Amino acid sequence: MINLTLLFLFWCTACSKTELINESNKQEKKWIAQNIKNYSYTLRINCYCPPERNGPNLIKVIDNKIASVNGQPYNPNLTGTIPTVIELFDIIQTKLAQKPFQQRVEYDPSLGYPANVYFDMDERIADEEVGYIIENLVKE
Repeated sequence: MINLTLLFLFWCTACSKTELINESNKQEKKWIAQNIKNYSYTLRINCYCPPERNGPNLIKVIDNKIASVNGQPYNPNLTGTIPTVIELFDIIQTKLAQKPFQQRVEYDPSLGYPANVYFDMDERIADEEVGYIIENLVKE
């Protein structure tokens, strides 16, 4: 009986990862279908990194590329790498494929972009968790 219980728990875990990947693909298609290439949003990155990276930072995207951060030309040497919405979908897919210890991904119901993302890749390692919160996304 215990072996069947463990097998069921393993299967549910694998199933949930597959469901998360499928949901990410579905939401990414929803985002792409709207053909939004110019937009701005507020981004908070929750990580153990410099405060200027954590934000909140006002991000402006033009032609699917980060154009500015807080009104200044984007310079990843100053802010660290900032993801566009499409790049955040790539991050989600990569992290899910690595089988994180914990994850949370919530999508905007109307536009489909990842609004709240959190990954803890290994329960035994402190300070490697990362989260992304997108707020106030506006099409331009």
